[in-house]
Amino acid sequence: MVVNNNDKSKYLKRGFDTGGINLLTGTAYNYQGFDKDGIHKDTGTEYNADGYNWDEFDKDGLNRHTGSKFNSSNYDKDGFHPDGYNDDGIHKVTCTEYDVSGFDRDGFNDGGVHKETGTKYNSDGYDKDGYYGDGFNKDGYDKEGFFHDGFNNDGIHKVTCTEYDVSGYDRDGFNNDGVHKETGTEYDSDGYDKDGYDKDGYNEAGYDKDGFNKDGYDEDGYDKDGYDYDTGFNGDEIHKETGTEYNEEGYDAGGFDKDGYSIGGLDWKGYGRDGLDADGYDKDGYDGKGLNSKGMTKLEVELEREKEKEYTDNCIVNHFEEEAETGLNEDGDNYDDD
Repeated sequence: MVVNNNDKSKYLKRGFDTGGINLLTGTAYNYQGFDKDGIHKDTGTEYNADGYNWDEFDKDGLNRHTGSKFNSSNYDKDGFHPDGYNDDGIHKVTCTEYDVSGFDRDGFNDGGVHKETGTKYNSDGYDKDGYYGDGFNKDGYDKEGFFHDGFNNDGIHKVTCTEYDVSGYDRDGFNNDGVHKETGTEYDSDGYDKDGYDKDGYNEAGYDKDGFNKDGYDEDGYDKDGYDYDTGFNGDEIHKETGTEYNEEGYDAGGFDKDGYSIGGLDWKGYGRDGLDADGYDKDGYDGKGLNSKGMTKLEVELEREKEKEYTDNCIVNHFEEEAETGLNEDGDNYDDD
């Protein structure tokens, strides 16, 4: 059976697949020369020739880049933070979720008492599970997933187990008849009805129930007849205003007129009505702006112009060098007329 090494779920720690092949190098070693077990190919140990392991720590646990026991991500050689816990909340010494004093990384013991406050709540008011005294967490949900208003994310009320609370209103304040409890009308204080539409039939995003905005276009820029807002053409490349394959300016959906020239005056091959491209060359590569009579190709013309420019530049440089050496033009003097 062929193993799909592109399946990321098969890659283990350090970027190796189950067969020991590194994801980035495609070999049994990563770019630093370590295999999946962290053994270096040259030394045969967990340290390279410079004395560092795959995670850049030496035998004394000092990090190569920070010079301390912790790397730039605040992990030590064994993956623990300065507080003694790793990312899974396990303590380095006890190998449990509690330290030697019996408190977890958040300061709670097994009985849920916090070490600083002596109560089941920390200084921020949270218990061991992250809930306030009122039973809600920092996001406003209780342990069963209900918000302060009694509704969960599905809009079901905790007491009635329906979309309406004990007073008969849903989480948005509308009753079964679509009347809002605060305004007494079919619209809330923001002007939207039970379904989220204003008196003109548009939702907060500006679209009606059919998905079109006030200009008559959907979120992709097409009207109900399939014409594009930007170009005016439909899927059959017929223009909305003219009813033909050309718009009011005489260009089709691809931007070309009936003679095959674009707005910029070039055909699809890049040549204008005079047969020249944007640089002034014809389809055979000859210049049509002064050097065509010489029968020169585009490359030859470019070389000729470069040569002329170099000659001009050299003349200018030589002139100023001559002035500097002879003192010509000093104090406003010109060349000797004799």
